[in-house]
Amino acid sequence: MKAKGYRKKSRSILSKSKDKGGFPPIQRWLAEFKQGDKVAVDIWPGIYEGMPHSRYQGRVATVIEKRGRCYVVGIPLAGRTVKLTASPVHLRSLARGERIMKLIDKKEITIPEAEEYFSRIAVTTSYEEAVLQKYLSDFSKLSASDARDLVQKIVSKGVSLPTAVSIANCLPRSRDELLPFLAHEQSISPLERLGDIFSVVEPYISRSIPRSASQKGSSAKQEDSNKNER
Repeated sequence: MKAKGYRKKSRSILSKSKDKGGFPPIQRWLAEFKQGDKVAVDIWPGIYEGMPHSRYQGRVATVIEKRGRCYVVGIPLAGRTVKLTASPVHLRSLARGERIMKLIDKKEITIPEAEEYFSRIAVTTSYEEAVLQKYLSDFSKLSASDARDLVQKIVSKGVSLPTAVSIANCLPRSRDELLPFLAHEQSISPLERLGDIFSVVEPYISRSIPRSASQKGSSAKQEDSNKNER
């Protein structure tokens, strides 16, 4: 039986992360906002008092008035303003130079291209960025220019852009490894074009950066040391 309650389909939004474990800091309780201030709905999962609906998580709102210990905020939605009453624990001020980020465009890029972009950032500002940079460095198999060139050649063979990006990221080393990437392509016949597409991918295999081999070697050494310790 499917759940139909107030908090259905909100596990990922209302689950506590490491930085939101335990009781919220006193600054969240004592936060004060003025009429017209810009705030973001930032739900603290463990506090049910004055909690907005999960559908408004991350929305930017304008403070209308204070009502008791809570605030009435207005969120522009579908040509109208939705009014919410929320505790200050679930609101975060945007008046202190914080940027309101908006998604302008979305583009499919390969892991090497993402690594090239993040390499331009001189200083890592957060733990998440450091983890992302390490992931990109570990799993990047080509240079950014080679990855772009390979994607363009695969797309010219009639393959969709998302599939071409996946192939460039994984760099399959045989026709058997390439076939699953083409299984859901509707514009081409995978079995007929398999050899043609692999002939495009094959020259780039020799150009791949041998990072995975070093990772396997280090992991094998770690396993051997663990066995010796036992």
